[in-house]
Amino acid sequence: IATAGFDVEKIEPTAVMPDDFDAFWQGALKESAKIPLDPVLTLMPEQCTHQYNVYNVKFRNGAKDFIYGIITVPNKPGKFPAVLKVPGANVRPYKVAQDLVALGDVVTMKVGIHGIPIDMEGSVYSNLKHGALKNYNRINIQDRNKYYYKRVYIGCARAVDVLAGLDFVDANRIAVCGGSQGGALTITTSYLNPKVKAGAAFYPAMCDLTGYLYDQGNAWPYLFKNKKLATKERLETVKYYDVVNFARNIKQPMWVSYGYNDLVVCPTSIQGAINQMPVAPEVMIVPQSRHWTYPEQDNARSKWMMKQLTK
Repeated sequence: IATAGFDVEKIEPTAVMPDDFDAFWQGALKESAKIPLDPVLTLMPEQCTHQYNVYNVKFRNGAKDFIYGIITVPNKPGKFPAVLKVPGANVRPYKVAQDLVALGDVVTMKVGIHGIPIDMEGSVYSNLKHGALKNYNRINIQDRNKYYYKRVYIGCARAVDVLAGLDFVDANRIAVCGGSQGGALTITTSYLNPKVKAGAAFYPAMCDLTGYLYDQGNAWPYLFKNKKLATKERLETVKYYDVVNFARNIKQPMWVSYGYNDLVVCPTSIQGAINQMPVAPEVMIVPQSRHWTYPEQDNARSKWMMKQLTK
C-alpha cells in the first residue's frame, strides 16, 4: 500500500451539526446526574505489586446499568494525577493497562462499555459478541434517545467523575486516552466532562459517519456503506453521535496520531475532525502506519500526557 496526503488541513467533513446538539447532551448529562455513581472498588491481591494496588471497579450508569473496569493505584500516600483509558471496539475482558502503569505515579482506570464484568471466562464474551451484542454499534440507531452509544458516551463521562471523587486522585489532573473506538470516546468524553484536562487519541473512529454518502471515505463502523441504510431516522440520529461534532466543541488540549495507510478508520475522516477543533491539537502523523501504533507513538503520547498533567 502506498498513500499520500496533500493540503490535509483543508479537508472538510460532511457531518452536519444539529442546532440542539449542546442542549441534547447537556440534557442527557443532567438526567444522568440524578443517578448516584455508587462506585465499588474490590482489591485484586493476585494482581497487586509492591508498587501498585489493583482494584476491580464498578459504578452505576443507570438505575440497573453498571460500568466495570480495573484501577491501578500507586502504593504510597498522596493524591495522584489520573488517566482514564477508554476501549477500542469489540466485546472482551480487560486487564491492567500496562502501557499506562509505565507512566509512574499515576492512577489509571481502564473501563469496558457494555455493562458486563470485565473478568469472566472468554467464552462468555465470544457468545455475546456473536449473540446479544452482535453489531452493538447499530442497536437502536433509528432513535437518538435509545441509540446504544448514548449510554456508552455518558458512561465514559461518568467514569471521569468516579476518578475525580477518589481520595487518592487529584481531580484537577485527569486525562483520557484510547485508540480507534477509544479514540472516538476520548474526544466525546473530553467534550462531555470538563474535568478532563487533556485527551490523547490514536486514529479516532466514528468521525464523519455520513462520508460514504458523498463518496468520501468514512470511519468505522461504516454505518452507511450500504447507502440503502441511510434512512431519515438514522441520519438524524448520527448527527448527535458523530465525533466530528464533538470535536467542533472541544476546549481541552488534544493530541492525535494516525497513519495514511489505515484501512479501518479512513484518514480523511480523522483529519476532517482535527480540522474542526477550535484549539489546534498536537498531531503526530506516521504516514506508513495502518491501524496500529508503533512504540514511538506510544512514547510520544505518554510524554505529552505527562506534560499536560504536571502543568
